[in-house]
Amino acid sequence: MTSLAQGTKGPICTYTKCIRCLSCESTTQYANYIASAEWIWIYIRRYSDGKIKYFISNTPENIDRSTLDRLATLRWSIEQCFQECKSYLGMTHYETRTFQAWPHAFRYNCSSFYHFDEADSKKNSH
Repeated sequence: MTSLAQGTKGPICTYTKCIRCLSCESTTQYANYIASAEWIWIYIRRYSDGKIKYFISNTPENIDRSTLDRLATLRWSIEQCFQECKSYLGMTHYETRTFQAWPHAFRYNCSSFYHFDEADSKKNSH
């Protein structure tokens, strides 16, 4: 059992397994012919309570295992950022006309959130 990171409820300790495999996709409406697509990593975590979580990554074959471990724990912080941007900065109310405008609006929201979070941290430390 390895400790991946420090979570909000203590250390995240799991058994992990990484498997390199070839992804496949159906090329017909009947799914009777499967074509290979690209090489991917399947990263599997089993917790002490038996719960299993996994994610799929298209990172290169020569990636370090510790990097995959770190990436596996980033999901919570990214989802937390999304939730707080939606709640506090009005990200749920954005309106864009093109997909190209969405990343700009998202970067603006995340940048604003970072500065508000920094200001809040400084205010609470005094």
